[in-house]
Amino acid sequence: MATGANTQVPVFRRLAENEMSEAQLKVYRDLASGPRGGVRGPFNALLRSPVLADRAQKLGVDPKIIEALRAKAPIDDFTGRERLLIEFTRTLVHDHTVPEPLFARMASEFGRAKFIEAVGLLGHYMTIGTVIRLFEVKVPEGIKTF
Repeated sequence: MATGANTQVPVFRRLAENEMSEAQLKVYRDLASGPRGGVRGPFNALLRSPVLADRAQKLGVDPKIIEALRAKAPIDDFTGRERLLIEFTRTLVHDHTVPEPLFARMASEFGRAKFIEAVGLLGHYMTIGTVIRLFEVKVPEGIKTF
């Protein structure tokens, strides 16, 4: 259980490969050989749920959009679709709902399936943030946080 004290001792110690189940080992190896180049951040905690860890590592959004959201940057330089996605994300995170016109624009621009995927992806990132905070995952050196 997290202490809230941000101690130097991680809530979940790093698993050795010989301690992992087949499912954990598969996800671990996918992460280690993938674009992240290793298992760090929330993934050590998420390895305790290899299905969730596998889904988490396969999702992605253009880093420019993530950075704009993180820095609360102006959206003037973004295209219509990117701008819409940022506006939608900011509104949903802040208000926990979106007004009907914004909902309609998202559904029209992305289609219902991609719109639902965007909501799921946003929920995924919120879940990752919760895992990081609750289990006091240390952020790797040089990584920007929200």
